[in-house]
Amino acid sequence: MKGLSRLPVTEEIAGSNPVESAKKKAYQTGELFSWLDSTWLVNSAIIVHMANKKIDYTHIDLKLIAFFNRIYIPVARFSIFLIFFWFGIIKLLGLSPASPLAEALTVQTVGIQHFDALFILLSLVECIIGILFLFPKMTRIVIPLLLAHMALVCSPMILLPDYIWQQPFVPTLEGQYIIKNALVVAVAIGIAASAQPLEKTRK
Repeated sequence: MKGLSRLPVTEEIAGSNPVESAKKKAYQTGELFSWLDSTWLVNSAIIVHMANKKIDYTHIDLKLIAFFNRIYIPVARFSIFLIFFWFGIIKLLGLSPASPLAEALTVQTVGIQHFDALFILLSLVECIIGILFLFPKMTRIVIPLLLAHMALVCSPMILLPDYIWQQPFVPTLEGQYIIKNALVVAVAIGIAASAQPLEKTRK
């Protein structure tokens, strides 16, 4: 029996022994805390290094400017397409809230009998303008078309002041709808400025 008491304790027996299990858990917990301490130290060192490292704001600024330079024209073209094509379609479907204003303008100018035909024509022109803005080669064609359209849709500010102004410098909802076209014109100017110059005729 003495010999049996000196035999090494196997893992199975140790696992069933509460004292040995407690020792094993304590050892594993110690390893865990040791790992956590080392991880914390590494992370702290990284944070301190990043805090001491000087951020190159000029480099970041140049990267952002280059990024916006790349995306400005495509985004501008798509934005104008979206506005004009969308608004043109809802006019064709008879769903546009601008219909009463357009009707009043027609009555004031050429007569109500021409309203339906002219409103459909206006809708088609808006859709065409939107589509043409998607094609860089069409820039020289679409810019004059856009400006002519702007002159027409902004004319109620003079011809129909009761629809546009609640009081001086306070526009109605229709007035705001028209005044926002200044932003469209500004974006279109930016697009026009990006157009490639015409090649000089070779002699």
